[in-house]
Amino acid sequence: MNEGAFHYTDSGLDYIFLIDGYKIRETKRGVSVAIKRIDELHDGIAKFIVTMPYPLRGQEVRFLRSMLGYSQEELGRTLGVRRNAIAVYERDRMKAIPAQSDHLLRMSYVMEMFRKRPDTAEFQELNVKILDNMEVTGGVVSEDARWTTFTPTETGWVGQGAPPRNWSGHPTLAG
Repeated sequence: MNEGAFHYTDSGLDYIFLIDGYKIRETKRGVSVAIKRIDELHDGIAKFIVTMPYPLRGQEVRFLRSMLGYSQEELGRTLGVRRNAIAVYERDRMKAIPAQSDHLLRMSYVMEMFRKRPDTAEFQELNVKILDNMEVTGGVVSEDARWTTFTPTETGWVGQGAPPRNWSGHPTLAG
């Protein structure tokens, strides 16, 4: 990762960095960031989240819920829990949610995505990754293990690995 990486915190996730695909500008009202194809970026982030081999936490629940366009009550019905359980998950951004809710949310997201955009190959690929990772989504994970860089490609944004451990600085937009 280079010094030109942008820490994308407006996603509500604290571990997303962008390489290329964005422009930072000074304006009369302050600093502005323009991100290319932001809907594709959010789609790429959601796919990364549902296939990552780490337990989902509150910040991922909120991101996926917003991508689904669900209220807390609607997501609660989908996961078989009350609305206040979803509120508790989202409030504790760093705490892993219960395994049953984790697995159901991942599968529900992929099912809803397939319903909106029927791509059988992508649907099967995501399901295989989710099922492969279900056994390893327990335990404690170091925070920097989640750090992911996203780069725009012709077919969408692609997430890849964590930045090097010795990487110390990154542009970010406070706000």
